Amino acid sequence: MLVAHALGATESWISLAVGAELPPRDRAAEFRTVVDDPTAFLAGVDDRSATCRGLLERAEAFDATRTGFARWTSEPDEPVTAAWALLHALEHLSEHVGHAELTRQLLDG
Repeated sequence: MLVAHALGATESWISLAVGAELPPRDRAAEFRTVVDDPTAFLAGVDDRSATCRGLLERAEAFDATRTGFARWTSEPDEPVTAAWALLHALEHLSEHVGHAELTRQLLDG
């Protein structure tokens, strides 16, 4: 669930930051993710990660002041700048990576 959410959010925020079309996203469904096939799930993680890297690699000149709307948030009509979206993508992903690391430490004992 955490990985599904982190990747969905990261792709959405990066897309907004670089001016790409926003991906279809069901944020609520990310929190209901159940992994029945770990191999397929990990392949999906690799694909989504590649998509995020591709968005950054294909981005043209970055306009930090360009604004957009994060329709998946609690304030969908509040514009955010590309700079804010990119920084938020990084901080949000980092936060969830930290959650995953702490969870792994607890499970490993």
